[in-house]
Amino acid sequence: MPASATPSACSPRGSGCFPGAFTSSCSASAGRSRETYIAGALALAARCGAPVVATNDVRFLKPEQFESHEARVCIHDGTLLADSGRVRRYSRQQYLRTPQEMAALFADVPRHWPTPWRSRAVAV
Repeated sequence: MPASATPSACSPRGSGCFPGAFTSSCSASAGRSRETYIAGALALAARCGAPVVATNDVRFLKPEQFESHEARVCIHDGTLLADSGRVRRYSRQQYLRTPQEMAALFADVPRHWPTPWRSRAVAV
């Protein structure tokens, strides 16, 4: 690998903290641009020689907690749930998925998912 494609060249600040532990995150919460995002994450990982970790931008533990999360966001932002003009930054899909759900979510990109004994849902 050329010197310019080392993990430190890709992330000079972070890679020195944990030598040999640099990874590239590929989030399930990429939205409409998922394919473009995944292609970019894979390209970056390949350029840096880093493994890819499948993640989900977790904001709550269970899908049924979405409404209470939205209420907390509204309290923080000073808005109301009923306000049709409020910015909606989160989705029902941002719960802590099981390893099986993550594997199914990334089934189209199998190299994202480690062997079953290493599978972990990663909260970011």
